[in-house]
Amino acid sequence: MLLCNSLLKGTYKITKGRGNKASSSIEVPNIITNYGLNAIGQGRADLRYFCLGRGNTPSKPEMTSLENYITGSQEASSERIYSNISIKPYWVRREFYYRFPEGSLEGDFSEIGIGGQDAAQNGSNVFSRALIRDLNGNPTTITVLPDEWLDVHYFLTYYLPSEDVVGSFVLNGKTHFYTVRPAELDSQGTRWTPSNRPNSAVNRAFIYEGDIRTERESPLPPSEEVHVSNDTYVQDSFAKTATIKVFPGKGNFDNGIKGILFRTGMSSAYQIGFDPPIKKTDIQTITFKVKHSWGRDQS
Repeated sequence: MLLCNSLLKGTYKITKGRGNKASSSIEVPNIITNYGLNAIGQGRADLRYFCLGRGNTPSKPEMTSLENYITGSQEASSERIYSNISIKPYWVRREFYYRFPEGSLEGDFSEIGIGGQDAAQNGSNVFSRALIRDLNGNPTTITVLPDEWLDVHYFLTYYLPSEDVVGSFVLNGKTHFYTVRPAELDSQGTRWTPSNRPNSAVNRAFIYEGDIRTERESPLPPSEEVHVSNDTYVQDSFAKTATIKVFPGKGNFDNGIKGILFRTGMSSAYQIGFDPPIKKTDIQTITFKVKHSWGRDQS
């Protein structure tokens, strides 16, 4: 089993104002719920709708909805993508945004969430939930008057693993050492771009004859695409396993298979290097099992 792991962190920013002027703004840490982490593994995570409520119970991972839902947004826009790919820990971030226009809200609000249409309609099945807090971190309410607008933002950050994962396995009586690290960090727009529907499934895999390289790059070519199948997600595991098969006719490189690259629906890519390279014949099938895990960043 070849392992890789990523951490997720979310933050809300809430701003109100009237006309062209903002009157107050606050950033609010969140809890990414167990529902949200499970939804990633089940391929049904959704971050397109905000919801507001008047609950005051502290957020817990096992919560699946707002405590006292009041209203939800229309579909949010995804505004900007940020990244730190110059110094570890590397991370990439996407901003989701919606404005409740003047006249659409009135009253006090104390909790916020983001999710799919269920979240917008009744505050359920939220990917994350947070209490609104003041500048000192204490729970509070935000009061919206009929002539005020309310902007809500959600920033979802993926943290890449900072250290290689290393290990070994025995194949045909020979010990092979492996190194796992992120790949293709420079390919933003297609890789490492947080999605509004993150999905942990492995969707493509490639084998390479050359060495793996830095987190910014892919292994060295030549390469061939190979078969991927995903195992059924296990509830509350926050991990997805997949099988990569190199069938006869594939991977018969002169120097053997020295690297694998696979991509996931979480908009991420990982590379695995082998030492010594794996040799195969034209009639052999080689099977690799990879495991991608994720969790909430607690910092």
